[in-house]
Amino acid sequence: VGETLKEILTPLQEGKIQEEEFWKNFLKKLGVKNVEVKDRVWKVTALKYNMIEFDPEALELIAFLKKRVQKVGLLSNTVESHAELNREKGRFDYFGENVFLSCELGYKKPKPEIYQLACRLMKADPRKTVFVDDSAKNVSGAYAVGMIGVLFDSGKQPFSDLYSRLREFGIC
Repeated sequence: VGETLKEILTPLQEGKIQEEEFWKNFLKKLGVKNVEVKDRVWKVTALKYNMIEFDPEALELIAFLKKRVQKVGLLSNTVESHAELNREKGRFDYFGENVFLSCELGYKKPKPEIYQLACRLMKADPRKTVFVDDSAKNVSGAYAVGMIGVLFDSGKQPFSDLYSRLREFGIC
């Protein structure tokens, strides 16, 4: 199921298909017939499992960075309904205009185009841009376009690790 999901998720994350078409394709790949998708599954799931809240330490870090660097942004692989929910709940407000979502940009991490486009829209020099992500593949993608990549997984590492890494770049 995992590989099937990954295979057909990219067009949805890049905004090339709608969620209903994604679920029809997914169920077809699994051999499920005659199932009607009536709801925006990602939005309903996110609400049910409270997947729209930031970790308080992450909010502290965002506030800290906003005082020390010119710009702070968010670059996320996501789907339209999840993005819609995050907007409704104000989750993207912390980043102002600097919210860059795969479903709106037409590319997803680790494709080089998404990093280049986000930097261009932020008017940021990739060589002076620090990109933090919990996926080594995505950090490598950022590095490939000249960004400074930092691998950090808040679910497995304390935020003090990230502050230490940012200190290496003169940010903290």
